[in-house]
Amino acid sequence: MLLATVLAVAHPAAAITYILPSDGSMVDRTGTIVFGRVLFAGAAPDGLPLP
Repeated sequence: MLLATVLAVAHPAAAITYILPSDGSMVDRTGTIVFGRVLFAGAAPDGLPLP
């Protein structure tokens, strides 16, 4: 009885596989490449919207 109940309410598992393209492949497809340096990193004060 318990097995029948579990099978009746069980949902199939779902999965997604994403294959990351290589760096070279991404460079070949882009029109602009930006090189930069991070000058500061920190938490935003509460209430400020994210960019």
